[in-house]
Amino acid sequence: MDIRELHEKAMEIAFSAFLQEKQGNIRNAVSLYEKAFFFEYKAAINAYSTSIGEPSVSILLRSAASLAISCKKFKEAKGIIILALKGDPPSEIAEELIDEALEMPLEVIKDLVVTLKEVVARRQEKTDNITLPDIIAQMDVNSAKRLLEMGVFKSEIKELILTTETKKAIAQALVA
Repeated sequence: MDIRELHEKAMEIAFSAFLQEKQGNIRNAVSLYEKAFFFEYKAAINAYSTSIGEPSVSILLRSAASLAISCKKFKEAKGIIILALKGDPPSEIAEELIDEALEMPLEVIKDLVVTLKEVVARRQEKTDNITLPDIIAQMDVNSAKRLLEMGVFKSEIKELILTTETKKAIAQALVA
């Protein structure tokens, strides 16, 4: 199977898993998510190793990480997220990968902080000039709370100048 076929097969199985989950068949759903993960991971690694380019590689890696989380394969998800973040994902995909990481148990993601700091430093050198406050400000409320619970970037979060409604909502949630 080529990359496209592997991805399509993964999405077909993931959709079946989603339906099983909605029907309350969690065991079946997790099993299907695991099968979907197998195909998506294979597609992502093939895309990565053949250097098909961005954003395709990052999108497939993000999808594989999401499926790994859905079937509770947190170690695999963490490895995929690190691989994706150490590449050159577009800012939007990098933010989604960070959000995916924050869905995992705290003990699994603590060492991702170093990778996150590296990504921020690398992006500051590039033209998009994204900063840590930019990333934090674009996170959803739950992700920002998880960072605070971990004791990560407390000073940076507190130093944010909150100007938009989204940023104000995040600030209110962090204070609560």
